[in-house]
Amino acid sequence: MSETIGLAGALLALSTRVLDVVPAGSNGLSESGFRALDHLNKVGTATVHDTQKRIAVLPTQMSRLVRRLEAAGLVLSNINRGDRRKVDITITAAGRALYGRYREAKLGLIVNAVERLSDQEKAQLMNLIRRLSGE
Repeated sequence: MSETIGLAGALLALSTRVLDVVPAGSNGLSESGFRALDHLNKVGTATVHDTQKRIAVLPTQMSRLVRRLEAAGLVLSNINRGDRRKVDITITAAGRALYGRYREAKLGLIVNAVERLSDQEKAQLMNLIRRLSGE
């Protein structure tokens, strides 16, 4: 059990290092902002509520986040056409570009770590990740 806890702690430390990466020119984009852009990059447009649930922030945090993202020109917000009580947010071209730079910086840290592994170790790691992910 203590070996499992040690391994889990090592994975947590690695994920924290990845979360701590903030690329130059990110305009103070928070991790929540990055997760919101990640979601919108996949779906294009989503309601504020759906995005808030997806990135697991409180409604008040989401309101501030949307205002910051919109002020930075990273998203646009509009009243939902199907339900005027809802607000849709859409990622902009600038949002996609910043998301791409942010993602590349985070991937870069992981790539540097994985490059130190042999081909056999990389294959083993991929198999383990698949198992841990339930694939």
